[in-house]
Amino acid sequence: MKPILSVKFITTLLSIAITLGVVVYVLLQLNGDAIFTTLAETDGKWLALALVSYLLVYYVRTLRFQTLFGSEIKSFRGLWAVTCIYGMFNYLLPAKTGELSFPALIAKKFGVPISRAAAMLIVARLFDLIVIALVLPVVLFAFRERLSETVVYLSVLFSLVTYAVAIWFFVRSAKSWSNDVEDSAAPIRTLSGSAKRAWRGLMQGFALVAQRRLHWKLFAQTFALWFLICLNFYFIILALGYQVGIFQVSIIILFMVPLTLIPIQGFANIGTHELGWVAAFAVFNYPADVSLAIAVNSHIILLVFVVVIGMAGFLLNILETKK
Repeated sequence: MKPILSVKFITTLLSIAITLGVVVYVLLQLNGDAIFTTLAETDGKWLALALVSYLLVYYVRTLRFQTLFGSEIKSFRGLWAVTCIYGMFNYLLPAKTGELSFPALIAKKFGVPISRAAAMLIVARLFDLIVIALVLPVVLFAFRERLSETVVYLSVLFSLVTYAVAIWFFVRSAKSWSNDVEDSAAPIRTLSGSAKRAWRGLMQGFALVAQRRLHWKLFAQTFALWFLICLNFYFIILALGYQVGIFQVSIIILFMVPLTLIPIQGFANIGTHELGWVAAFAVFNYPADVSLAIAVNSHIILLVFVVVIGMAGFLLNILETKK
């Protein structure tokens, strides 16, 4: 007997509710003319640097995927195109459903089994969490007087759990694991079936990383990736006319990462972005209306970047296919 309400339906419904709720709240709290005036007065120099840094984010992200796939994918340009398209889908679609686009795009363009592509994506995500967990203690120490005890305790718990999981995977992957990843086209009808496939894919992915001795290279690429993301946020804030230190921008990352783990994301990341940025600026005693204005304007800029780069990926993908 099928459940009346599936998990996917509920998360999508909540994502729609979050999107509508945030849009209504922003319209009630902010003057639309003021938003467009701020955008019109953005500093072109900093905005250009923000775009360059965002392009570098996609470059390093593609480089990391190429490291993970190895000889399975030889075309960097083709992989860059897929990464751009995936980035746009992941940003625009609700409830984290955009994550599903990556294995589908990789399988279609390069013939890599979907489960293999999904495994590599999961491994990349886990490296993201490990790097964030390594940086968090530094951020907590630097801003310990400004952060609430709840935030500190939850951040420490997140780091400790991530360390434990990472160590376990590294130890397990050092042992002999099958290099074959079974690719089943059969749909997953239960939550347990989905969890088992995700778990198997994660173990297979780490086995490949261990066999190819890619740990340190992936760590270096992931650190570079998050530094560029931090730099992008920094340039966007400067472009909007606000002064903030680049180290302070790490607080935004601190608040954003836990939100990205929740599979309830509004359309075009509406809600998650605003909540993370407003919470981060509240740490530095910014007024609520100013924090919200920064969050909304930065969201508009990022949305334009994502769509432009995503469409460039579509165009490059078409050109690559015609060759």
